[in-house]
Amino acid sequence: MAIVGKFRGAKSATTVRGVTHSEFARNHAQEPRRTLSATALRGFFNIARKWRLDDNQMRGLLGGITPSKLHARKRSPDKRVLGQDTITRVSLVVGIYKALHIYFGDPGDYWITHPNDGPCSEEPFPLTT
Repeated sequence: MAIVGKFRGAKSATTVRGVTHSEFARNHAQEPRRTLSATALRGFFNIARKWRLDDNQMRGLLGGITPSKLHARKRSPDKRVLGQDTITRVSLVVGIYKALHIYFGDPGDYWITHPNDGPCSEEPFPLTT
């Protein structure tokens, strides 16, 4: 393995097998997101279907993305690499879904989009956009 370092007067950045550190870091950070993205999108759209979310609600949960981006992600989830923010948002949705099912069971799917008149509720619906 050839390692070239940045030593006195050297003009190139540190490279390992012809790959600079910044290129390696960028590719290394993207690989987990690439493997998680398709699964995250499929899971998100399955939950959205169970919760009967409309496109505006889905777009809001995914960070206010455009309608065309939402449809592209629906159409081909395997071809998308999500940003860390979107993966975090999907992870939070999955956590909420799981918590509702632990607490309410199957009625948790109903609860998310229907009126809530509980004393601690400020909004008429748990999910509003």
